[in-house]
Amino acid sequence: MKRNNRPLAFSIFLFLIILALWFIPGFFHLISDNYPIEQFRSDLKDLAGLFYIVVTLWLVLVTRKMAETSVITQKALNRPEIVLELFISNENPNQLKFSSINNVEIRSTVDAKYIPEQEGASVFLLIKNRYGGGKAININIISKFSAHNPDNFTIEREFKIDFLAEGDAIAFYIYRYDKPSTDRCKLEINRCEIEYSTPFTEASNEPKMKTSYTNDNNMLATGNHIGLITLGDGIRIDYSSQVN
Repeated sequence: MKRNNRPLAFSIFLFLIILALWFIPGFFHLISDNYPIEQFRSDLKDLAGLFYIVVTLWLVLVTRKMAETSVITQKALNRPEIVLELFISNENPNQLKFSSINNVEIRSTVDAKYIPEQEGASVFLLIKNRYGGGKAININIISKFSAHNPDNFTIEREFKIDFLAEGDAIAFYIYRYDKPSTDRCKLEINRCEIEYSTPFTEASNEPKMKTSYTNDNNMLATGNHIGLITLGDGIRIDYSSQVN
């Protein structure tokens, strides 16, 4: 970006003008018998003092603007990119199955304990912080799913995460379909909201960042079993990860 040097050049120009007026006021016809050089220089000192005040205020404003710009830039560079996904598979979620992730931690909840290598289609809610942002803190997720297997029931979960570093993800185990079938098994999102902060927003007491997944903002579903159950409202499918 091209640097603007006009304010500095203007200040130097004014300084040189004041020096010239101080040492050679006669050259500019600014002194006379009725207005001696001593009086002129006294008045010039007062003028220079006013000029100093104006320049000082200008520098304060410029410094403040630069500081604000720096803070805004830092916030932009350190803004996390948090994304929620559904992972439906008979395999464990790991970093090889997702883009922009370095590490995946699997967590069970009080209502659902994950047991690896069980038959069927396990459903995980994946919270990932993609590369290119900063750390997210004080993460809170409220979710409500409608399921059919083959009876209708509701799955309500609330998750709290202290922090999530860039490139990391957490997979919360939600539910498992023992015998997945598009005829008898269905899953849809009634409500899913996530809010989180960053160290910058916490320090400045700014509101938390929020994202809601609805019919207008569907959550992506991946995994090798997404084609074995019916996925309804609030969910879009990544067919590239579907079972053949």
